[in-house]
Amino acid sequence: MSTWNELVAEFSAQPSDQAKQQWLNGRMVSNLESIRALRGDRNVLLYGSAFLQKPQAPPQYISMTGEDIDALMAVIHGMDWDKGLVLILHT
Repeated sequence: MSTWNELVAEFSAQPSDQAKQQWLNGRMVSNLESIRALRGDRNVLLYGSAFLQKPQAPPQYISMTGEDIDALMAVIHGMDWDKGLVLILHT
């Protein structure tokens, strides 16, 4: 897995905003797939907020709250629970 500085350098080297978005999505999917494989093919769920990108935002807008339950329920609906779950919280 790359260091933060390596990731920032790779991201910064992308030629356009669209390329940066594609790179970011590709890296995220690739790393989540790696985690799934390392954890024995378990379901992997990533919940992240924008607290690093939006430090000026009031905490109630970037924190996990009870209102997030609808999205969580939608994401886990239909999961194969025999596989288990890896939950990654970045809030």
